[in-house]
Amino acid sequence: MTRDVRPRLDYWLLLILALGLALRCLYFTAPYGDAHRWRQIENLSVAWIFENGSLNPFYPQAIWGGLRDGYVEMEFPLVPFVLAVAWRMFGESDAFGRLIGIASSLVLIAAIYELGRELFGRAVGRGAALMLAASPTVVFFGRVPMTDTPMIACSTLAVLGYAKYFANGSTRWAAIGAASAALAWLSKIPSVLILGPIAILALQARGWRFWRDRTFVIGLVMAALVTAAWYVHAWRLYESTGWTVGIWRPFGQYPGAIAARSAKAGGYSLWSSAELLQTSDFWYRLLDRAWYIHLTPLGLAAVLFGVLRACRLRRGLVALTWFAAAVSFVIVVGYGNYWHEYYQLPVMPPAALLFGLAVAPFFGARVKDDGVEGDRRPGVWQDWLDRIAKPLIIVCLAVLSFYFSGVIRNFFRPDTIDFLSVEAGAAMANHIPPGDGVIVVEYLQGTNSPVLLYFLRHRGWSFDMTTITPAVIDYLKTQGATHFATSDFLLLEDKRPDIIEYLQRSREIPLGERIPTQARLFELH
Repeated sequence: MTRDVRPRLDYWLLLILALGLALRCLYFTAPYGDAHRWRQIENLSVAWIFENGSLNPFYPQAIWGGLRDGYVEMEFPLVPFVLAVAWRMFGESDAFGRLIGIASSLVLIAAIYELGRELFGRAVGRGAALMLAASPTVVFFGRVPMTDTPMIACSTLAVLGYAKYFANGSTRWAAIGAASAALAWLSKIPSVLILGPIAILALQARGWRFWRDRTFVIGLVMAALVTAAWYVHAWRLYESTGWTVGIWRPFGQYPGAIAARSAKAGGYSLWSSAELLQTSDFWYRLLDRAWYIHLTPLGLAAVLFGVLRACRLRRGLVALTWFAAAVSFVIVVGYGNYWHEYYQLPVMPPAALLFGLAVAPFFGARVKDDGVEGDRRPGVWQDWLDRIAKPLIIVCLAVLSFYFSGVIRNFFRPDTIDFLSVEAGAAMANHIPPGDGVIVVEYLQGTNSPVLLYFLRHRGWSFDMTTITPAVIDYLKTQGATHFATSDFLLLEDKRPDIIEYLQRSREIPLGERIPTQARLFELH
């Protein structure tokens, strides 16, 4: 028996890619008012500054970092930069943000298919691809302008590159592995988890003398050096401006002059604490997400069964190591994973491989102990059942699991999209001269928000109702702030009467009857 390596077209992969594309095109033209719009618009706002200024990806600026030189410590702005280039070439359009997410998501599906095929056989690749094509959260985050899907796509390509390299010695695949690893690490630090499965591949192929493989070692060292250089540069950006999106430091901080006048100092951390890990709510929330929106009940059961199958396979250690590393990240970065579903996306590629191991018999093949598919010579009806009926059953179950997961209601939110910031921002922008700075307050708790500023198409400063003070407003007026905008004036009126009293000395600008009354704009005097 030999592994099927013939370069023939797999029509099941085409069907799975078509399914993934169709699901990701749901509500394609919807505005960025769905779930996690904050993180989506963060990238859009950085891209907007790139487009209207310098297309230098080494100096990203936050829209809430003031009028000029708001350089911010962040991951390498791959998505914002690509988006800004597209806007420069073709004009600004929300569609490009979704297209970048969809393109990287399709690359992810194709890469996990090829990785599953390389490690375990074509049937496992099909199952793994189907998992990522129909997983509710992978679908949703695979059609938004966020960095997470490109990150896991590059991570999967990196593991695939080294799997191919150790299988056939191709330096081209080693280069793909190293370049993809660098892009993944630059995009988001959690992607360093792929060092686990890559190390297992190296050990299984070269033994403990893998370090003598110059192609392998030099490629990884170069990727690590490029990554380290960027994050040292990002650290220095923070030291020069005091702005960060929370890579190494707590998010929500202000530079010294603003922090000294603010009502709250410091930010919040994403790392776990002993107190968090001892609460049942933390573990229940993670399990609830895995059950409903990440894996779905069918997927979770299959992944657990896939763990048992992987334990009996030599190459199964690759998937198990990757899966264990990703789960460890979820536990270590507890607060980040508690609040944000997309923090669990690094778990999905290895989980997809385990799912593929479980459902491989439904795609017409058995997985042997050596990870090689077994050849079968079934009768006509058995052949039809194996090649058509069984895979279609799994595909239909995957689509039904997606539909009943609640992801459309809770994430796509077609009936509850937040139009307030979109409409109010456009109305307010007509009353603010270009280049003027705006102070915005959007949330009871939530600082440095890019949402309202982005729809205003103005740079400025963002505060919540606990951090804004009259002293801050007075100081920022000396830095170019000319207007104060809020999308929740009624709550501000209830929580901060001192700010309302301050604003009464300023001129309120009428926005029109069609804009909800909780959106207000003031010209500061």
